[in-house]
Amino acid sequence: MLAYPARLLFGDDTAKHVFKTSKESGIPRLYSERHIAAADHRYWVQFTTVFDSADDVCATLTVPELRRAAEEAPENIVTLVEVLTLHLESLVDDTHFAPVPPYNPGGFSALFASTAPPRPVDARNRVREALNCCRVLMRVVPVIYESTPRKREDSDIDDLEQRTLWTPLPRTRFLRNERGRSSPTKETPEEEAGAKASDQFIITDGDEGDLSTQDPLSAMAPGSGADGAGEPVMTGHALLNTLLDLLFHSGFTMPWTDEQLNSTTSNDISRVHFTIWESGIGCTVNLQGTTARHLDHRIEVLRLLVALLSKPIYTAPDEPRAGHQHAREYVACALERPVVLSFLCSLLNTVANYSQGDHWMPLTSAADPQRDALTSLCLQVLCALLTYEPPDTSGLGGAEQRNLFLFYMTKLYRMSDFAFLATGTAKMFHLAMTHTRGPFELGAASGSLFVKACEEHVSEMLVILWLLLRHNAHFRNYIVGNRQLSLDMLSWLLYIALTNKDAPPSLAQAQLALFVLQDLTSDRTFCVHLTSLQSAADLTVPTRLLRLTGSVAMDALIESVFVLLTRSAGLMAPMYTALLLILDNTAPFWRNLSLSSAARLEQMLLQLASPRFLLASEQHPQLIAILLDAFTRMVREQFATNANVVYVLVRAAPVIERLESLTFPAALEYVHKQRERARSEAPANTAKPLPSAPQEGPVVDPSVAQASGAPADAPREAESRPAASTESTGDTADKAEAAGHDPAAMPDVADPLGAESAAPSASDAEPLGSDLGNASTTDAQDEAPANAEPEEPAKTESEQAPTKTESEQAPAKTESEQTPTKTESEQTPTKTESEQTQAPQADAADTTATDPAAVPPTPPMDAGLEEIARTVGKNGFVPTAAWFDAWHRALDIRTLRAVLDDLVPRVNAYCAQPEVTNSNNPDERVLAFLREQKPAEAALQPAELSYG
Repeated sequence: MLAYPARLLFGDDTAKHVFKTSKESGIPRLYSERHIAAADHRYWVQFTTVFDSADDVCATLTVPELRRAAEEAPENIVTLVEVLTLHLESLVDDTHFAPVPPYNPGGFSALFASTAPPRPVDARNRVREALNCCRVLMRVVPVIYESTPRKREDSDIDDLEQRTLWTPLPRTRFLRNERGRSSPTKETPEEEAGAKASDQFIITDGDEGDLSTQDPLSAMAPGSGADGAGEPVMTGHALLNTLLDLLFHSGFTMPWTDEQLNSTTSNDISRVHFTIWESGIGCTVNLQGTTARHLDHRIEVLRLLVALLSKPIYTAPDEPRAGHQHAREYVACALERPVVLSFLCSLLNTVANYSQGDHWMPLTSAADPQRDALTSLCLQVLCALLTYEPPDTSGLGGAEQRNLFLFYMTKLYRMSDFAFLATGTAKMFHLAMTHTRGPFELGAASGSLFVKACEEHVSEMLVILWLLLRHNAHFRNYIVGNRQLSLDMLSWLLYIALTNKDAPPSLAQAQLALFVLQDLTSDRTFCVHLTSLQSAADLTVPTRLLRLTGSVAMDALIESVFVLLTRSAGLMAPMYTALLLILDNTAPFWRNLSLSSAARLEQMLLQLASPRFLLASEQHPQLIAILLDAFTRMVREQFATNANVVYVLVRAAPVIERLESLTFPAALEYVHKQRERARSEAPANTAKPLPSAPQEGPVVDPSVAQASGAPADAPREAESRPAASTESTGDTADKAEAAGHDPAAMPDVADPLGAESAAPSASDAEPLGSDLGNASTTDAQDEAPANAEPEEPAKTESEQAPTKTESEQAPAKTESEQTPTKTESEQTPTKTESEQTQAPQADAADTTATDPAAVPPTPPMDAGLEEIARTVGKNGFVPTAAWFDAWHRALDIRTLRAVLDDLVPRVNAYCAQPEVTNSNNPDERVLAFLREQKPAEAALQPAELSYG
């Protein structure tokens, strides 16, 4: 038995093997023989009959062989695409392709009706031929897109893509018009769409039975074209038209309808029927008779359509030809209205019905691979079409083009449609939150590096939500007007941002989520929902990603911003401005923030106000300006309801005062002293970690500060040390916070305002990304011994400036485009730099006196200051006195200074009372005192701020 040939036991794969290896009649002939004639149907027909599945095509028709053919015999690739396109076009109108099933009208006449399937007219399997055409073209199109145009000595094909797909050819074999079908004969009125099953955007083709399209793969096809001269047609346009026909072809991707089966003869039946695939938008019922086979055929056709629409994936952005995307332009801008509406509604309904209908749930608890693949492809097509921006041709005298898919999506207005989309999106995100354990590209439970279905859907659904919120005002109002949907949207966006914050492959998803969140926070109604009572309980962010504290959703938002700023390993540096603008947008609506949120805000203020951080990058002063503006808007709008935040501002009064009086030489001296202190204390740090640096008290009165054991104006900065070997007061604060106590509540009575309460935790937060370590490394190389490089305990969290990548060189421009419009209730206009008052300058001696260094370093000379200025910046940035004065004059701290000048003396006097000093709960007493205070009148006057 073992002597028998293997093909007798395991099947005959000789045809596939010969086609793969034969130089005379197989794939090697594509690149070994030049100018294979299109009339050689015996060779080309093998591409449609040999393969049985997409895996067979991938295994037999390899990419290296196709690239070799495109390089050595490009004319054969052109012929292959033309032949397969013509064959697909001929199959659409073939009456034997997906033949009409026998019609059983029911009733008494059913007794005489035949239930036998129609007898095949020949041995051809036309459905397999159509699928193989799609599979082969899907394999060839990426190779065509990635080919580089160049001059060829042995061929006139310089640009393979242009010659293959987008060159008008006067081929009379293409008898269809540019749309690929005749004018419609019937259309359901748009205003009645979705009212009943027949009220869809249904278009039926006219009678095309008299067309005699020549099929090059037919042995009986004549060598010459049909009579008459046809209009030039691009092969790419003809292929796209054919694919859209196949997506709505009855018997192939859609079931037959009773209307079609009631036709008198099979020739009268219109096989291309533009009916919405599933119930939802524009349709109230599912198509009866849709089978898994129909869905498999849709998947095959959509794969080819996605390949045609994905040219940017296969071309470099700097290539000149990457700009013109013919396929996306044609589908998005040139299709007929009925086709666009039916296709758009079909795609949206397929996506929104994911995991909604019981008829899609498999018998087991396992996922449905077919449904996952179909949903993923529909999302990819939607993203490719909705994000396309037509080129501006108005200046060239041409007609203005419009993205019809995006245009009609903006015309959705029914609340039922919005509820349908929101429900489908919610279930999709809930499924992803339940199963995802890490960054989207690396979270497969089976160990595979492929994207899981739920994560893939979430990534692309975010783009659809972004486009809907941007372009459909009705949908936006529907989302922000509903409390639960607003909280759900916040949960979804935070989930995507926190999951992908430190994963470079999926970092763009986190950035897009933050841009969407920044846009939503510009809406007053959305911000009000975030501060509603017990709103934190309605959030669905997984606890593994975010520690939820407080009772309002705004607490979770502030905690998320802090986590993204400090635990993203520096990857979120381009988004620092967007993160702080989110806080700035929501500041007028902060109400009853928890002590934990107030402590987070204080940590951000200390880090961003550090002189070293301000001098590290040209964009860093913009960050502190935005945060100060957020505090200012909170003071004006919500002073009475945010005693915890006011408490933080009182404690941070020395920091604000130092920032207001800071000068360029004083800032450089501060950096110099930090380096000197790190160099002098490095040997002690090699033994064990040192405690946190002295921190400034919350009061300005020196007597009260000395009574508490700390200088009144000592700058309070958080230490940055390795988390594995560090314990600081911030760790104690985090432990207390996790145990249900606020880190600001300190039992030390000697410090009535809890000077140590909100110290940032080195183990809890890496200040503004890991590239602060890069900053310290640079400083150590410049001014410290080599062995002191890893130990710089005097460097504070706020001083270690993030390393900026090329993408962040101009974040101010990027964020200015994304900056949302302020709401009316915020009442914060914009002011130019010339209208700002110049802040008073402090002497360098004052900064030296307030430095907490144990060993006072020698003040640097002028040459030393220049050297520090040259080395303190990152990525080649060198701060100058003119640059410093420009942004420093633009800072508007007048409102905060007015509040603090009025409030700090009263708080100091209250804290000096014996009943407060000797109390067991001084912090609670101070908070109760602050709740009874009112801001100074000067703080209520509207002021303007420029971010520089």
